[in-house]
Amino acid sequence: MSKKKHSVYVIVFCFVFLCSHLLMGNTYTLHECVEMALRKNLTIRKSKENIFLSQASNLLSYAEMLPYINARSSVTRSSTTFGTDPYTDMYSTDISLSQSVFDLSTLFDVLASRSKVKESVSLHNAIVSEIEFMVAGYFFDFVKKKKLMNVKGLAFRESDGNLQKSRLMYDIGTISKIDLLRAEVIKNQSELDLLKAGKEFELARADLVFAIGLELETEIDVKEDTFAIELHSVVQYDSL
Repeated sequence: MSKKKHSVYVIVFCFVFLCSHLLMGNTYTLHECVEMALRKNLTIRKSKENIFLSQASNLLSYAEMLPYINARSSVTRSSTTFGTDPYTDMYSTDISLSQSVFDLSTLFDVLASRSKVKESVSLHNAIVSEIEFMVAGYFFDFVKKKKLMNVKGLAFRESDGNLQKSRLMYDIGTISKIDLLRAEVIKNQSELDLLKAGKEFELARADLVFAIGLELETEIDVKEDTFAIELHSVVQYDSL
């Protein structure tokens, strides 16, 4: 077996192995990829915690405007040398209610905490939108590189077949040496294009796998579906 034929068989074997190995992985739609990315992203978790903290702070600021109730009870015991009961207990209970009619600082804290809640929600929505668009970009790049690799594979097999045919025709003298060399150049170029497409495909797969929070060694495939990106309303920066 010649070196060139061996190279052809190696490339074809690698191409078939890559496709079969890919089919063994899990298949995800764009919606599933986005859900996994949002579920596993640490920035999303942190933004949710910031929302909870701002909401709790907002409730505390409202609590400062509620009436203040103070209750106090006491007992006083006195002793005497006369009578059958040597001790006398006196009980007292005081309850007071206070309400601030107008407190500018408290009102300012309430308004500030309310704006803080809106800000945290807007930042969370912005992060969610950014991750959705990022995953969508990697998803469609994966689809594009996969289709491109399939096209390059078809071109390689066609050029290899043409080369075999050209060699037979050259042996029987129907084509010239130049035509044979031209067929070899086309086949070698298609082989190089296939290798380049396979490398770009692997890079696209690694980008998508990393974006959705899986291990880089995870083999996955994707399934095209209809998916609408949800638009989140973001409060204007000046109002925050």
